[in-house]
Amino acid sequence: MIRTAFSIPWHVKRGNGEGKALLKALLAQSVPREWVYRKRQPFLTPFRDVFTHPRVREMVGDAVLLPGNSLLAFCRPDAVRRVFARALAGETLHVGAQRFVWVFTTLSLWLEQVRMG
Repeated sequence: MIRTAFSIPWHVKRGNGEGKALLKALLAQSVPREWVYRKRQPFLTPFRDVFTHPRVREMVGDAVLLPGNSLLAFCRPDAVRRVFARALAGETLHVGAQRFVWVFTTLSLWLEQVRMG
């Protein structure tokens, strides 16, 4: 399967400049075309509502921003704390900063569970 996938020329995979054109064409043979060629709509997360919630704020303070969080070794801890302070205060953040806060929070909590388990 992998050999076949790599043998297909790029212009075929990306027919008419559309990403995943070949896969979409094959899928459209099995499901209604409108499912395959629908307008994409992003899922907008309720970022501000989540990170200003009292329980989430407590969790961030109790687990995510603790000095013992091993992820902080890969970051500038003061910068991380400043971004989180803005998020927890409900201030507007750039989408990249929002993604960082989501990922850092999720990964921190996951690592915490792995250590405890």
